[in-house]
This record gives sequence, structure tokens and C-alpha cells, in this order.
Amino acid sequence: MTTRAWLRRLRDRFWYLGAEGFPWHLPDRRSSQAAQKLRRLGRRLVWKTWPRPIRPLAGLAAIFLWPIRSRTEARRLILASNAEALLKKPVWRLWHVALRHNAAPAECAAFGVHQMSVSGVDQWLFTREASLVSGHLMSRSVSDLCGDKVRLAEFCLENGRLPVASSLAVFSSGTTLKPFDAGMPPSTDLVAKPIRAAQGRGCVLWRYTDGGYATGDMRAAVCPKELAETLRVRSASNQGTLIVQKLIPAHTALSRLVENGPPVARIVTGRWPGGTVEVIEAMLQKPRAGQWMTHSGPFRLIDPDTGCLVPRKPRPHIFPDLTDDPVFDDLAIPDWQACQDGLMSLHRQIPDQAPLIGWDIVSSPEGPVILEANTTLAPYFFQLARQAPAGDGRWCALLSSYLA
Repeated sequence: MTTRAWLRRLRDRFWYLGAEGFPWHLPDRRSSQAAQKLRRLGRRLVWKTWPRPIRPLAGLAAIFLWPIRSRTEARRLILASNAEALLKKPVWRLWHVALRHNAAPAECAAFGVHQMSVSGVDQWLFTREASLVSGHLMSRSVSDLCGDKVRLAEFCLENGRLPVASSLAVFSSGTTLKPFDAGMPPSTDLVAKPIRAAQGRGCVLWRYTDGGYATGDMRAAVCPKELAETLRVRSASNQGTLIVQKLIPAHTALSRLVENGPPVARIVTGRWPGGTVEVIEAMLQKPRAGQWMTHSGPFRLIDPDTGCLVPRKPRPHIFPDLTDDPVFDDLAIPDWQACQDGLMSLHRQIPDQAPLIGWDIVSSPEGPVILEANTTLAPYFFQLARQAPAGDGRWCALLSSYLA
């Protein structure tokens, strides 16, 4: 890395200080000790993301930047949500909660914790801290396993009852590690994704039409013989490893949720220190209109006991939310019990310490298929949909059991 690139990266990191909060935890006396313990650990881990030599300078900068950035963000959020809300929910109230409790204004507003009736702010597990805590408690070997989609697929095939999305071809830094069978890709829509990508970063959908493959940024399609070479070149420019998988179709029971891609169930399994595994949370998310990826689309919680989607509930906060879409009403996840049992069985067999694992599942016509697994998790969507803090539920209880 050049000196100029290093200085630019350092400048950007200092800018982000305005969104990370103070270096310390300011406890809310109304919160439980377990939730406060997790937030204290989260604050320490945020602090440790900075190299030791510049931590004092970073902490000093945060003390001055955080009040300014949080005040600006609070005003922008309220104005963007509803012009009349500025009178009903003054900026200072949202800003005060965010500043006092080291919480991003966007999450305070989404959860409604800036309202006077809400107590125990530490009961809400905020994304930055919660993801760092879950990653910190996870063994490195498990993070490496789940982060490598090829290794994870091999592990699931050897130890699990559920099918997993297989890699049709693998390209790494301009080299073909695994060619397509018979040198030709199948005549179907394909997804090329980095082997260690998260949140859909770097994923590209190749649509199969008229005997060729094309993406949204291409003017002309490439023929089947050219696709492998195109992907090989792209892997060289990205300096990473690309895997190619089929775009899995959705089960007919969920067909009304299909946009350009299938809906994805995000299921969080938890393993207690004694070895007991259970489904902690679950939700179903569909792509936004005109998109094929689900990461920013509407969603609905899944009842772990029945597999049915949880009915809508009135929303008290100032933002329009993503959980009120009526297209989810009266739906249930096909083969839910088999899916749940298969994921819990896999979690039991994962080696070393693995408190929480988030699984991405597609319900296909042949049954549930595992797409990937994640080890750095935060309960943002679940708290948003339920309008209840994870600090009052199993999520917090399970993580706290590893800190006892």
C-alpha cells in the first residue's frame, strides 16, 4: 500500500469516528446486567478496531466528532422521514438518546427508543457492537469455515441432511481452479459471487437469454464458450476468488414473493455452552421491485414453532418500515420442520465455539437449499419487526452465557 493510499484510508477511518460513538459505555440503570455486559464488551471491541498506537488520538477525535455527527444525522433522519415529525418528535430528543447511549440515530429512530415511554436503552442490541460481539465469541476456525463458501458446501454435504448450493465453477485471480463440466455452463441463470463476500457485495447475476449470458451492465450477451473466459478475467481484476452457482428457483408456495430472484429465509441458530441447539430467530426476505438480491428488501418474521409468517403489527416509530408488505400475509415456509432440524443438526456438528450462526436458505421446489452461513450477526431486522429489544430475549441470554 502506497503512502498516499494509507493516508487516504486513515482519513476515511477518522471520518467514520463520527458514527462510532464515544470510546466508553454509558450504562442505563434501567437495563439488565446481561445487556449492559454485552454493550460494555461491544464498546471495548469498537475501541480495539483501531491500531494501538493511534487509539488515544482516535478516542480524542471521537469525543469531538460524535456529538456533531449524531446531531446532524438525527436532524436529517427526521426531516427525511416526515416533515411534520420534526414538530412531534424534536431533533434534540433523538439526538440526546443517541449521544447519551452511543447508539446510531438511525437505529434509535427505527426502534423508537427516542420516545419517552421507552426504558432500558441498553436492552436494544445495536448493530456495530452486536456484530463485533458475535464475531468475538466465535472461534476463528468456525469463522473461516463459514466464510469460505466452497469449504462450507463441502462440510454441509458431508455432515448435513440438507442440500447446499454447489459451485459449478471457481475462478481465482485470473486462474481457473474448477472449470464448468464439459467446459460449458448450464443453460440457466447463474450467479457469480466472491468466495468470502458478505451482504451481497460483488455478486453478479448472469441472465440466460437467446443462447447467451448477460448482466445489467453489459450491452451484449456473451456466448456460453466465452462466459468462462469473461469470469476468469473478472476474477483477475477483482483479485479474488469467484464461484459460480445456479440461481435457485423458489417453491411454488412462495411464488408471489419472487421478483427477479427468489425470497431467502434468514434463520439464526444458537448453541448454548452445554451443546443444546435451537432456532433463535427467523425471517423471510424478498427482493425489492426490479432487483434480484434480497438484502434491502421487505421482510417478515417466521414463527419458529410453526414456520408460518408472523402477522403484521402496528408500527409506532416515525419511519415507514419494510415489515408491512401484505404480500407476505398468510404464507408459511414449505418443509419448515425438515429445514429447522437440518440446520440444528449441522450447527451441532460444527467444531469449536459457535454461539450464533445465521443461515441463508432458499425454499426450492425440491426442498430447502443452503446458500451460505454467517458468523458476524446483529439482531437489527428482528428488533425492527418486533419492536422489542433482543436484550429481553434468547439472543442476549445466549451470548451472555458465554461471558459468565
